[in-house]
Amino acid sequence: MLLFIGASNTVSPSYVDEVRRECAVVVKNVSHSGYGPYFQRTKLFPKVNHGAYSHVILDPSGNGANDYANYLVNLKKYVAVARSKWLTSKLLIVNLGPRTYATKNIPRINQEIAKLGVEVVDVYSVLSQGTGLCRYCGGSKKHWSHEGDVLVAKALLPYVCP
Repeated sequence: MLLFIGASNTVSPSYVDEVRRECAVVVKNVSHSGYGPYFQRTKLFPKVNHGAYSHVILDPSGNGANDYANYLVNLKKYVAVARSKWLTSKLLIVNLGPRTYATKNIPRINQEIAKLGVEVVDVYSVLSQGTGLCRYCGGSKKHWSHEGDVLVAKALLPYVCP
């Protein structure tokens, strides 16, 4: 069973649905629009038991990324608590995708994500295709389009499909 924890880009319909369809695996999706690492850790983590998940996929979201220092503090706590809560699961983290806001912080935050000792699924590169701009965002310019969801799912499949 796969466990996804995230914000608006993981709320159905999303890349999580694409992974479920492509892998034919059981998926638990615990997501809430607007939640960055702090609220995911304090509000969503407690809703999920320690269960037997083969993989826990963290999608910390760009929510709060404008405040770089505070975001990093919360991101580090987020990963530390996830590690301690799901000891027997393979932990993956989806790095931040490109947006039209906080763009100067997102590459810096992604560099920090890479240092956290968790396997990183690089959706930033997939969605920006080397431009630094979101090539697959919907009308909000921060949420992924259906095409973006498909690309993110394809990036995850090698990590999570049996």
